[in-house]
Amino acid sequence: MRDALKKRTKYFVGVIVIILVFQMVAVNLGSQEVEAKSSYDIVVIGSEIQGVLLAKAAKEEGLDVLILDPMDKLGGELIQGQMQVLDETNDKKGKSVIQGEIKKLFDAYNAGTIRKASEFERYYNKLLKGITVQSGITIQSIDEIATKGEKSIQSISYRTNDGKIHTVRANYWVENTDSNALTAKLDVKRIPGMESLYNGKKPDYMAATYMIRLKKVNWGKLHQAILKDYPLTNVQKKYGPNTYVDWDFATGFSEIMHKYQPTDSQLKLRGLNVTYQKEGEAIVNALLIYDVDPSNPKSVESAVNKGKRNLPIS
Repeated sequence: MRDALKKRTKYFVGVIVIILVFQMVAVNLGSQEVEAKSSYDIVVIGSEIQGVLLAKAAKEEGLDVLILDPMDKLGGELIQGQMQVLDETNDKKGKSVIQGEIKKLFDAYNAGTIRKASEFERYYNKLLKGITVQSGITIQSIDEIATKGEKSIQSISYRTNDGKIHTVRANYWVENTDSNALTAKLDVKRIPGMESLYNGKKPDYMAATYMIRLKKVNWGKLHQAILKDYPLTNVQKKYGPNTYVDWDFATGFSEIMHKYQPTDSQLKLRGLNVTYQKEGEAIVNALLIYDVDPSNPKSVESAVNKGKRNLPIS
């Protein structure tokens, strides 16, 4: 595998993060940073869990891996954005198709042993063990070469928080941010997004989610209240399609949510997707923010501020 990676690669940049999740709190993970070398087999730009899983697998194959994160704090949408409501993908028979290392996270989540933010952080930190990481970096320049009519990244120069400039070479580069930290600096065309579904002329983006954390939740009371409205067909008629509550999760309630009118047309409160994190804590995925350009800091900042102002709770 190492020999294969030493062959000069063309522009292969894996864009593996497609949803922006706004953080409500900044989580300070334990330091994973180690002085970087000047050459690696693989350099991953960003610390989203998808790229961290890739880095872990490569490390286990004996490859040298470096993670460079433009964000000051590690963890991306899972940790910093607290997107800790996990949706499992199933086949037509209802069987989970989740495989590999990430299956351990989903299994623990479903079993209730990973629900709180601190539990997600411990899982995430274990993935980073033995991998060199530098956060808070800014890409300064990219050295490209042309081989047989194709372009390849040879090296990247980046600035760390202490103001020092470093240059790193690699055989394989991975875009692992939702802000296009690497790809924005390459002479490549943007892959059409949501606008391709309706032949739109302007770039369109998936809706961002402003995660809502709740405390002092009496989950048992909620569960019992819904049980009184059973059968399920009556529950969904009263509260909206897909409404369901068990001892761990709640979904739906669109008939109630749609009554909330945000002060800004850029936002919408859809049906709930809630995980009970135990001990009176719950996290909600429901407040959507549209037309956010994740590569534009001002667009992101504006959306975060709007999300804070429009929280449907006091």
